[in-house]
Amino acid sequence: MQPGYDLVVLAGGAARRMGGTDKLTVPLDGRGSLARLLDGFPEAQVVVAVGPVRDTEREVRWCREQPPGGGPLAAVAAALPLTAAPVVVIAAGDMPRLGDATAALLAPFADGSRSGADAAVLRDRAGVRNPIAAAYRRTALTRRLADIGPPGGLPARLLFDGLVVVDITDGGAGTDCDTWDDVDRITKELRRAR
Repeated sequence: MQPGYDLVVLAGGAARRMGGTDKLTVPLDGRGSLARLLDGFPEAQVVVAVGPVRDTEREVRWCREQPPGGGPLAAVAAALPLTAAPVVVIAAGDMPRLGDATAALLAPFADGSRSGADAAVLRDRAGVRNPIAAAYRRTALTRRLADIGPPGGLPARLLFDGLVVVDITDGGAGTDCDTWDDVDRITKELRRAR
C-alpha cells in the first residue's frame, strides 16, 4: 500500500536563463510547469510551495526560505515544518513530468517494502542523483536538516549524507524546464504523448 505523503515544491528560482520570466507559468501545451507538476501528485495530503505566491487550482501553502534566495536546501528547511505525512516528496517546480515517477519514488516506503530506505531519488542518465526530485522519510529528513544546521547557500545534495538511498531511474520524469529550448522540446513531447 502506498504511504501517505506531502509534497514540497521549490518554486523560487530566478529563471535567469529565461530572462527572468516566471518559468513555472509558461505554457507547456496549454498548462504551466507548476500546474502540471501539481497534477502529477493528486494524492499529496498537503502541498507546500516555497517561493512567490502564484494562483493554483488546488490548495497550496506558501512560504519563503530564510535567508531569501538561500537556495534549495534553505527552501526545504522552510517547508518541512508545514508538513506532517511520514513521507515528503521534494520537487523542483520546473519539472512538469515528475509526477510520472510518483509510484517509483514512493515504492520504497510502501507497507511491506524491505528497502529500509530513508530516501528514494531520481538518478539521471549520467548517474547524478537529484535531491530535489526525491522522496524522503520525514524522520530522516528532519534529522538531516538538524545535523546540517543553517542551510542558507549550502548544496541540497547534503541531504543524502548518512541516509539509506534508493536510486530510481529517471526515465525523463526529472527533466526540468530551464530554457526556452526546454519549453519548445517539452511542449512537443507533451503533444506527441496526447
